[in-house]
This record gives sequence, structure tokens and C-alpha cells, in this order.
Amino acid sequence: MSEIIIWELYYIRNCFLWGIFLALIYDLIRIIRIMFPHGVIVMAVEDFLYWLTAAMGMFAILYKEDDGKVRWFAIAAALTAMLLVNRFVSRYTVPKIGNFLAKPLRFLTKTVRKLVDKLKKTTYKCLKSIWKQFTIREEKKLQKSLQKSLQKAQKKQLKNSSSK
Repeated sequence: MSEIIIWELYYIRNCFLWGIFLALIYDLIRIIRIMFPHGVIVMAVEDFLYWLTAAMGMFAILYKEDDGKVRWFAIAAALTAMLLVNRFVSRYTVPKIGNFLAKPLRFLTKTVRKLVDKLKKTTYKCLKSIWKQFTIREEKKLQKSLQKSLQKAQKKQLKNSSSK
């Protein structure tokens, strides 16, 4: 084979591998979405960043391999790889992996929430009890100081009345 044909085969192979890599990265994003459901805006930002990275990677391959010339077969190879991975791998593995990983995560989340709720209730009860004891002590101190003040006032009044 001539060097040009061998180069084109390597070029197609690299683009095909890039397509597989992109499909697997997007599968990872989809698994994370199953594990941690999030809103439309976050998904749009994720997709934008994904496609921006994909475009920059494809451009880097085109620039490195063929001095930036866009060849239809390079893009077709990457797109074909992505479609094949999606059709024959992702369709079956992503939901299973996502749900497999999401179940223990959901269980863990529920358990932690229950523990946090119990901790909140216990902490609230303890603080309420401490506050109650504190206020009772303060009331007793206040009563004692009022009694002492009243006794002093009575003593002064007795002294004043006895001196007259």
C-alpha cells in the first residue's frame, strides 16, 4: 500500500476512536444524570460544554492530522463510531449502570436524611432542655436578688424609722 492510503487509514482510525471516546463520555454524562437528576438549565450547560469539547477535539485531530483541512470521511468516521456505540452499547448499558449506581445512592441519601432529621430533633430537644434549665436558674437567681434587695430595703426602712 502507498503511504497516502496508510495515512488515510490511520486518520480514519483516529477519527473513529475519537467518536467512540465522545460517545463514552456522553454515556458517562447520561449515567450521572440518572444518578443525580437535575434541571433543564444544568443539562443544557452540560451539553454545551460537551459539544464544545467535542468540537475542539475534532478540530485538534483535523489540524494535527491534515493541517486543518476538513475531510468528510473524518467527520463521517467519528459520527459513525458515535452512532454505533449508541446503537449497540449505550442503549443497553447506560440505563442499567445508572440505575445500578443510583439505587445504593438513593438508599444512602434516605438514610442520611433520616439520621440528620433525628439529629435535628435530638439537638432541638437538648437545646430546649438546656434553655429551660438556664431560665429556671436565672429566675431563681433573680428571685434571690430581689429578696435580698427587698430585705435590704426593709432593713433601711427599719433603721430610718427607728432613728426618727
